[in-house]
Amino acid sequence: MSGIIQKLSDQTASEAWRGFENIYGNFGPPLTPSDEDRRFVEAAIADWVACHPGERLRAVLLGVTPGIVAAGWPGGSFLIAVERSKAIIRSVWPGNIPAVRWAVEGDWLSLPVRAGTLDIAVGDGSLSALSYPGGYRRLARAFREKLRPGGILVLRAYVPPAAPEDPRHVMAELPRHATFHQFKLRLLMALQESPEEGTHLAEVYRYWSAYGIDRAALAAETRWRREEIDTIDRYRDLDGTYTFPPLDELRALLGESFSQMRVLVPSYPLGECCPTLVMRP
Repeated sequence: MSGIIQKLSDQTASEAWRGFENIYGNFGPPLTPSDEDRRFVEAAIADWVACHPGERLRAVLLGVTPGIVAAGWPGGSFLIAVERSKAIIRSVWPGNIPAVRWAVEGDWLSLPVRAGTLDIAVGDGSLSALSYPGGYRRLARAFREKLRPGGILVLRAYVPPAAPEDPRHVMAELPRHATFHQFKLRLLMALQESPEEGTHLAEVYRYWSAYGIDRAALAAETRWRREEIDTIDRYRDLDGTYTFPPLDELRALLGESFSQMRVLVPSYPLGECCPTLVMRP
């Protein structure tokens, strides 16, 4: 595997995410990357290739996001995906191909690759699963260590709207959202008191449940699939937290380890809360 993978210590998949692989197919943008987000990643890849003609690209992906795995990786490149849950790897990962792509069970804050061996690191919404600011800072430093000179970091982030929202307003607008996944992301952000505290996922479910939404009626009114609406049940027993720092704070924190090349904002609803940052050590 290109000599970049270190031996992994034994790790147990997080109990909180056990069973997630069974509902992944019912998620959609902006909680998963859109075609536009994928094209942003492909453009960053193409830029690296143009600056390094004839060189073999070596990349790491946080998680096993199918939309990123399916991006236009050039021939001869090697992609290693790092995911904590073995069950998710088994369900979502399209399969290992020797010398092309490989998925491993591992910890993002202790990436199982050798220092100075990566050309591109990619994460899709990954930062929000970490504590803020400590987890963000540790991950940025880990990336800086693993990337070689000329490498780039590509991160799609989740940031709250410039004007904080009242979760009651988000609930009131429920049927008018473009997708149920857009609604969920807005509600997650609206329930956050501060990025340091984040939003506890079980609290999101409790808040939703207090409204007694008739899911069948909601599906009929919006034409959302009932399976998509039911994905909110996943939050019910999760002992996890998502964090959403403002974009200016995020850029400043990442700026401690990286220089920013550009920020790309997608055109879909709520796209301003889902920018892709392209950075260089």
